[in-house]
Amino acid sequence: MRSAEEELELVVAAANATEEARMKLTLYRSDNEDFALFRRSAMRQCGELTVALALGNKIPAETLKYFGEWVSDRSGGVGDHFREFIRSVERATGKTTGLYWPEALEA
Repeated sequence: MRSAEEELELVVAAANATEEARMKLTLYRSDNEDFALFRRSAMRQCGELTVALALGNKIPAETLKYFGEWVSDRSGGVGDHFREFIRSVERATGKTTGLYWPEALEA
């Protein structure tokens, strides 16, 4: 059993390692107020995914569904940012989300 301090260290390390990809996603079109809800939702779900993988917990079904809907977005769109973030979290934690998409969409 890990202590709270050890768990915090794992989460912070994963968050630091994924900062660039997370910022691209959560600040998407930050100059446009119409995207405020999108950015808030993305920020929450990025946190859920990062914490779950960093601690080796099951990813919440709502989070998997949220990311699953976005990873199939066309190449050259916001889906690129989702795919990049997912891969960065997987690299940082050494764990997989189980989310996949066609190679043609790979950034």
